[in-house]
Amino acid sequence: MSHGHTRPYPPLALLGRLPRPLLEHGLCLILDRLFQAAREQGELDFITGKRLEIELTDVAQRLHLRLDRRGFTPANPLDRPHIRVRGRTDAFLDLAGGREDADALFFQRRLSIQGDAETIMHTKHFLDAFEPPAWLQRLLGRSETSVDTADSSF
Repeated sequence: MSHGHTRPYPPLALLGRLPRPLLEHGLCLILDRLFQAAREQGELDFITGKRLEIELTDVAQRLHLRLDRRGFTPANPLDRPHIRVRGRTDAFLDLAGGREDADALFFQRRLSIQGDAETIMHTKHFLDAFEPPAWLQRLLGRSETSVDTADSSF
């Protein structure tokens, strides 16, 4: 995994201009797709019913989510989160695309996590063990494979 920022992401500042509810709904759809198999296998049971806050520090957005039996849904921003994960958008994209592993991002303090100790432990373990699908790695620039050869599972 690289430790530098060798590939710039598209203009992330636009995320700061979008309404929070729109970003939350979009993120819920992405997470449902990304973690579908993990949810079906019970690997995310540790956060079912819990409120998560994802803070994108560079674009001043706080996204509030909850996982229930149907999948990820936006959560009430007034409810206290069980865990809060903070960092720049590029750090989250590096994690999602497999460019950096969770341990490295937390150690380098590009991401931070606060909240319930048990939930934090399970979250870090899950993120460290999760292997992003090939389509996402290609989309976010980890793979050398051309997007033209993307698998059809997306």
